[in-house]
Amino acid sequence: MKQYKLPLTVNKGRRKRATPELFPSSFRCDCGEELDFFENTIRDMKKMSKKKRVRLGEGKHTIVFYKGEAIEILCPKLGNCSITDSE
Repeated sequence: MKQYKLPLTVNKGRRKRATPELFPSSFRCDCGEELDFFENTIRDMKKMSKKKRVRLGEGKHTIVFYKGEAIEILCPKLGNCSITDSE
């Protein structure tokens, strides 16, 4: 799992860590692996998947798109992991 070194910010006298921002072109598997793509690639995959299932792979992980949405990640460790929400 990737670890981020985040800057500390001051909030009303208290120190807290800033949250890493996930862009619409990034996905995180339940096993902790993060998949990063260009936004144009994700946009194209969503367009291509309107009528059929389309797969996009990075390393050993594969994202499955269907009906214009990313529906699951195929993980070598955990099997099928459905995509439920975004951060």
